Amino acid sequence: MEAMTGYASYALPIATTLVGVWLVWTVVRYVRADKGTRVSMRQAVRVRWGWVRLARMAGLTVTDKTPSLLAQITAQKDSPPPSPRVLTPKIKVKPDQYGVIVRARTLPQVGLEEYQKSARFLADAWRCTRVSVLPDGPGRVVIRGVRSDPLTTPTGPPAARSRI
Repeated sequence: MEAMTGYASYALPIATTLVGVWLVWTVVRYVRADKGTRVSMRQAVRVRWGWVRLARMAGLTVTDKTPSLLAQITAQKDSPPPSPRVLTPKIKVKPDQYGVIVRARTLPQVGLEEYQKSARFLADAWRCTRVSVLPDGPGRVVIRGVRSDPLTTPTGPPAARSRI
């Protein structure tokens, strides 16, 4: 029991240090980013936090009626059957200067076509001007949410733009 207490005294400072390093890394990335990327970083956080609820509303989930292995093992004979699980596709979100790039997995009955059908809904929910959905290999899609179109954004100094 004393050995556990010894390890516990090391765990808290190590965990605090790791959280502190992660926080400093995030703040430095945010401060060094340009204005458009900062907006996209905040947008990426909103996309991640609201994904499960949004996926359910957009019809991008699947109901699995088969109970999990743990539910099968712990089920009592007289108890009602376990409730079905709602599976939500996993996503990874990456911000850039013009919006977000979301890499998502597909599920049975939720593939490329379903993502493309809900692209307008995702654009409204993510506050994007447009959303495109493309395949990214078997079982994966790339959802590109563009907040500001890079083709219409001026890139040079004002004097250079007036000569064009």
